[in-house]
Amino acid sequence: MSDAYRSEEVHLKEIINRLAVTEGWPHNKIPCDYLVVDTETTGTNTSVDSIVQIGVCHVRDCKISHEFSEHDYSSFTIKLPRSAFVGKEGAIAVHGIDYEKSAREGIPPDKAYKLLCDIIVEARANGMMICGHNLYSFDIPILHAELARLGIPFKFAQNEVLDTAMLVKAMQIGIYPGVGEMSYSYWSRVRGFRAKGVYFNLDRYCVQRFNLEQYGASKEHAHDAGYDCWLAHLVVQELNKIVEG
Repeated sequence: MSDAYRSEEVHLKEIINRLAVTEGWPHNKIPCDYLVVDTETTGTNTSVDSIVQIGVCHVRDCKISHEFSEHDYSSFTIKLPRSAFVGKEGAIAVHGIDYEKSAREGIPPDKAYKLLCDIIVEARANGMMICGHNLYSFDIPILHAELARLGIPFKFAQNEVLDTAMLVKAMQIGIYPGVGEMSYSYWSRVRGFRAKGVYFNLDRYCVQRFNLEQYGASKEHAHDAGYDCWLAHLVVQELNKIVEG
């Protein structure tokens, strides 16, 4: 193991220890009951871009649960008008969901978001956190925007979010939570920190950094929302191995 990796692991243990105190996480580790959520979109502008796919992965006791799906993860495509894809060739090239695929496989937005909200409400009722890779910075803002456009009164709670991307970033730069600092404040602070040579992409960094190939993971299959949920779950498990090691 390189000296850089050793330093990162020392940072991670301190980060989790501090968050565990303020958030009440058990046993000074990342909680093991969580619902992973991910989205694929037509772009990054929450005002004009749309979500084209939503993924979920249900985890209980650090293991994938099949309470609502027989598979390790689920993803559902959203039916959007042709106009939503105009000028979005870059995004389509990433996730492969074009108008034809959306029309063929998609479900109406109101049904898609009701399904997601129902899944999240059930997860909350079971004491689960809502987890995702860059969830705080990207997926939550665009989900809030889409829900608002549909008039669905739903918001993610500040204290329920577990952002694996912010943890991976923070362990590299050694930013620690302040005394009594809650996770949502910490995620925001980490997000705003700029540093060269710091990477946290799921496919381009985490698959290799945490040796996710040992689970059969491949960066070539990334950018399906459900698959990315599974990858984020694997990252949580590897981070907990570091904390407990």
